[in-house]
Amino acid sequence: MRVFPLLFAAAIALAGCGAGGSDRSGRDVALAVGGTPNAAHAGLYLAVQRGFDEAEGVTLHPRAMPDPAGALASGAAGLAVMDIHELALARARGQDIVGVLGLVARPVASLRPKRLRAATERTPGAPEYPELLLVAPRATITDDRATVRGAVAALQRGYREAYIDPASATQALVTAVPRLKTAAVAAELDRLGPDFQGTLPTFGELDPARLRAWAAWELRTGLVKRPPDAAQAFDGEFVKPG
Repeated sequence: MRVFPLLFAAAIALAGCGAGGSDRSGRDVALAVGGTPNAAHAGLYLAVQRGFDEAEGVTLHPRAMPDPAGALASGAAGLAVMDIHELALARARGQDIVGVLGLVARPVASLRPKRLRAATERTPGAPEYPELLLVAPRATITDDRATVRGAVAALQRGYREAYIDPASATQALVTAVPRLKTAAVAAELDRLGPDFQGTLPTFGELDPARLRAWAAWELRTGLVKRPPDAAQAFDGEFVKPG
């Protein structure tokens, strides 16, 4: 099993135990997870198992859903974990949803919905961009910032601890989704390790320059008819440095 960078250990020490009481929403939030949960979601399930969400004033309820964008639109979920290409397609349809945290900082084709792989894999010159995101409706960002802030903080802490203690992250995921096999999840988590933060200084950071480069490349895939507006599609202000 990989020995993860000391950067993450330092980040844990600086993460703190929660936001101030005046900034907590105390909300229960259904969190849509697209498809079957896998190792890419291990930090999420570790955060929930260890109560990092409740410490930040929001209780997350991860639920596997085939269409996370649809779940946000219908109100079946308040937040979602989505592939960046799904975000682009949803926004092209007029759905105002926003990426607020990067969970996998580099392109990983195996994490994409199968229907999107052909277009993205055949388009050369892909920049480095976050494959997997925590996504919120614009209305939630505007009206309930404490919930978004709490969810982002909880997941940052969960993923940082997953880097340091991948065995516990694996067990948290397998406990929540018993049909998954421990050995397979552990192996996948080990392979994904370098991609969670990539070359970013902070886990989860949404780098504007990288997102603009992705938006220009996304047009070339043919999935969308015009480049996504990166300034509107992402809001990185909830990510805590460190």
